[in-house]
Amino acid sequence: MLGQLQDSGNTVTLAHYLDVLGKANILTGLQKFAGNKISIRKVHTSSCSTILHLCLLSRSKEEGFELVWWRDRDKEVDFLIQKGNLLTAIEVKSGKIKNIGGSLEFKKRYPKAFSLIVGGSNFGLEDFLSDKVPLFL
Repeated sequence: MLGQLQDSGNTVTLAHYLDVLGKANILTGLQKFAGNKISIRKVHTSSCSTILHLCLLSRSKEEGFELVWWRDRDKEVDFLIQKGNLLTAIEVKSGKIKNIGGSLEFKKRYPKAFSLIVGGSNFGLEDFLSDKVPLFL
């Protein structure tokens, strides 16, 4: 949509609409985590990510944590959750786990962060959706 809108005020308008839709639990975007600076929005489209996004969004409102994402060049973490000084990186995988470079890079930069892969052998999707997986350590 943004590419079709040329006026400078349209970016603010679209950000506002996304915020309104998010508050109505219709469509939400995630802000990008960059240390202390948060910028850019991302909307998840894969079904597995969308399900986890909705689950985490619901839990964030109930449990009082912030839900964002992180990316640096070709390294990305699907979800980051932060509550006070606690930080957890969550990678979503379906099928064989091939690439966890984003989680490894994030853990290298933020060594105190907890990292988990949902869809892997340790944390299955069903367990995660049933709140059997701890979000913070």
